[in-house]
Amino acid sequence: MKTRLFFGLEVHAPWPHLWPKGRLIEEAHRHLTLAFLGSVSLPDVEKTLSSCPRPPFQIGPCGWFDTSLLIPKQEPRLVAWHAHWLDDGVRLYQKELADWLREKGFGVDERGWLSHITMCRQPFDSEEWTHFFKPLPFYVGPLHLYESLGHSTYRPLWTSSLASPFVEIEHMADIAFMIYGKNIHDLYEHALIALAFKDPSLLIHWRRPAQIAGVEELVMLLNEAVRLTDQDAGCEFKAVSFHGDIQSVQEGLLQWEMIVDV
Repeated sequence: MKTRLFFGLEVHAPWPHLWPKGRLIEEAHRHLTLAFLGSVSLPDVEKTLSSCPRPPFQIGPCGWFDTSLLIPKQEPRLVAWHAHWLDDGVRLYQKELADWLREKGFGVDERGWLSHITMCRQPFDSEEWTHFFKPLPFYVGPLHLYESLGHSTYRPLWTSSLASPFVEIEHMADIAFMIYGKNIHDLYEHALIALAFKDPSLLIHWRRPAQIAGVEELVMLLNEAVRLTDQDAGCEFKAVSFHGDIQSVQEGLLQWEMIVDV
């Protein structure tokens, strides 16, 4: 018996509540495909999973959707959002995973990998979906071997966990997040993505600093993005508080509590 299988990453984003018309992929089933195996023998795949290369990143990578795609361009059958990454980690891992699958004798699409998630399948209004799109932050994880059940529904059969880059936590009157990263630059980038989950317009002022000396400079950089966003069209919050020390929670993993004044 053959089963339609693929490797993919869960996708988390501050999704809109209202959408254009179309066969929308439900939130629980949105994913980023890394390697599509097609209809194969599940037992044959399961035999190889112990040697499957695991993602080299401990924390689910972040990025933002930077454009809407109609696929294929001629007579499109689906709407997808292109994923722009903060680094090359996912692209490099996708190649490693696809190479491993080929070594194991599984057929993998030889065309260049397109980093995207499918949002909607036909019928839909292409112009309406194109005009609807706005940049939106996201992060991914965990990795799954998915079974395609049909009708745009998918079931994880095997999982390799990834930590979240941030977690919203309770705080009196303000917004607060616990931010995770392997270094202070990660903390800055993951903190900005966390803020963009509340106000995606912050993405306009994304920049990658060459150096960050400590928590004070980290907060100053975040507040510069908040200030510029507020100048443009208003921001959802006032500022990031000068609060908290960076702590080592385990080897190679740092955390910082970010408090946001609203």
